[in-house]
Formats: sequence, structure tokens, C-alpha cells
Amino acid sequence: MPVCPNCNIQFDWEAVYCAQCGRKIADVEDSSEVQSQIDIPRLLAEANLSRFKKQYAEAITQASEVLKIDPENIDCHILLAKIYEEKGDFDEAARWYRMAMDINPNDKAIKESLEAITAKQTQKPGIDRHPLSQESWYDRISRSPKFKSVVGYSTLAIIAIALAFIAGSIVALVIWGPVREVSTAPPSTQSLQKNVPLPSKSQTASPQSENASVIQQVHPLSEQQLITQLNMYNSAAFQSGSMVENIEIDPRHKKAFVSVRIAAANPDQTAVVRAAAVVSSALFAASPEINEVSVRVIAGLPDDLGVSQWNLAFIGDISRARAASTDTSKATFEQNYLLFENPWINPRLAKAIPSRQP
Repeated sequence: MPVCPNCNIQFDWEAVYCAQCGRKIADVEDSSEVQSQIDIPRLLAEANLSRFKKQYAEAITQASEVLKIDPENIDCHILLAKIYEEKGDFDEAARWYRMAMDINPNDKAIKESLEAITAKQTQKPGIDRHPLSQESWYDRISRSPKFKSVVGYSTLAIIAIALAFIAGSIVALVIWGPVREVSTAPPSTQSLQKNVPLPSKSQTASPQSENASVIQQVHPLSEQQLITQLNMYNSAAFQSGSMVENIEIDPRHKKAFVSVRIAAANPDQTAVVRAAAVVSSALFAASPEINEVSVRVIAGLPDDLGVSQWNLAFIGDISRARAASTDTSKATFEQNYLLFENPWINPRLAKAIPSRQP
């Protein structure tokens, strides 16, 4: 409806001039915002009058209408705080004073009123409160529109990242296929053998035929039977946990290459050399055509940081004649060690290498 900008008087739509001041009002637009701003002082006055009459429910309703028009109206916040204070609801009164402080932090009168109402809270019987416990900083920040917008944008960002990750995983599965299971088992002996030096020419005779082939692996079935037999012998003899993992035979020189693994962590020199000697003797007994064995022992040895890692612990060559001269399962460390030609033992093993007799 038209409103006179000079007298703030409402008229019917047909009115052209203000009956009070005579000003033309035909061009004045009907503005709900202008009307609402006109109603604020009236509503505040009515709410304050109801407060003096101790009609607190009606006063709160009238003040709430002001907040619908102007949520940041500091006078309405202070009025509501005083209404609740007179009602005896000090918690609610303190909350409205704090909201007023958020609007105008530099108002000393509001600050003094808040301190006074806080003191009244601590004096209420049966309630032991500290002023700082009335409202946390999070409660004050969470009421801020900026905080709500930041939380909203952060939530959207997290959802977008999660969707991107899921989409990337699906694309990876489509392109590269299912993810293969990563084995946590210790490296196989075959992979370790590439770092182990092969026997020198002085240790093996020259081939007698031009068509002599390089080292060939035993047929899988025969090899598996031989490994099973050696493991049974080793387990029965010492129960040391050592196990034959691989066997390769050079049929030209009747020489076998054996890889042995000791499961015990950080074994000493005696256990390592004994395992090598016993496995060699067992191989000679199981395969009469073999005259020489080159044995490698893999064991868990501590590195510089004290972490156990699979490493080559011993390597040596032993002949059938030397192995037959000693009961390797009962021999001492030095007796077994002297059976091998060109032996090498890892210096990280416990105990010192004994001196060899010339």
C-alpha cells in the first residue's frame, strides 16, 4: 500500500496526495521492507510495555517479531536478555547478552550486564558454574554464517575428493585389471642366488665335449623327491628348522648345487656350518652319482639397524670322500668347517671363524 515518505502514513491504493502534509504519494511504491522498518519501533515499544506489566510471554513474542524483520537488531537482543533476567532464567539471559556482544563487541554496557548476569548464575543454589563454562568458543563460532558456509564448502570438498578416489580406483581396475596380492613371504632362494658368485673355473673341470650343455636343472619330479628326502633327514637329525629349497645338478662333472634356508633368526656359525655339512652328506647318500656338492646357506641376519634380513650366511664345496670321513651330525664346528674347500662364512654370524690347519 502507498506510504507517505514524510508522515509514514498508509493510504488506500486510490490515494494520490497525503491528507496530512499534502505531498504527492502517487509515485511512492508499496514496499514491505519500508513497512517492516516502520513496525520495528512499535514492536519494541509494545514488547517493553509488556515487560513492565510482567507479561513476559507476550513480550518475548513481540520481540521475536522484531528479529524476523531485523535479526541483527541489538536493541531487541538486549530487551530479550532483560526479559529473561527478570523471569529468573539467567542462562537464557546470558545467551542473549552474548549474542548482543557478537553484534557489538565494544559496547561496555552490554559487557557489564553480561558480567552481572554471570555472577547471578554462580550464586544460584545447587548450581556450581564457572563463567567460562557457560558457552564454549565453538558455540559462539558455530552461530556465525561464515562458519556455516565454511563447513558446507569443506563437506562438499571432502565428498568430491572421495568420489574422485572411487572413480580413479574403478578406472585403474578397468585398465590394469585386479590388484595382485603382494606376497609377504621371504624372498626365494632363486632370487638370492643371482647375488651369489658361481663356482670359478678352478673349482670345475673343463667340459670334455663341444656339445656339453650348461648346468641343467633336475627334472621337477626327481628334484622334489630328492628335496623331500633331504628335508626329512635334516629334520630328524637336528630339528633345527633348516630346509633344502633348491637343487641343481651339473651332469658333466657330477656336481650338485644346493640351497639351504635356516628358519631360526640370527643363528650362530655352528648351526649354519652343521646344516651345510649334514645336507651335503645326505645328498651323497641319496644320489650315488654325485661326487661333489656346492652348498649355500641362507639365514636371517641382523643388519646395521638390528633388523633381521635374509642374507647369504655360508658357501662352500665338499667332496664325497671328505664327507664320508666324518659323522657330520655329531662333529664340532671346526671339524665340519674343515670338510669344505674354499669356504666363506658371513662375518655377521656370531663366533669367530676358527683358524684352518695347513
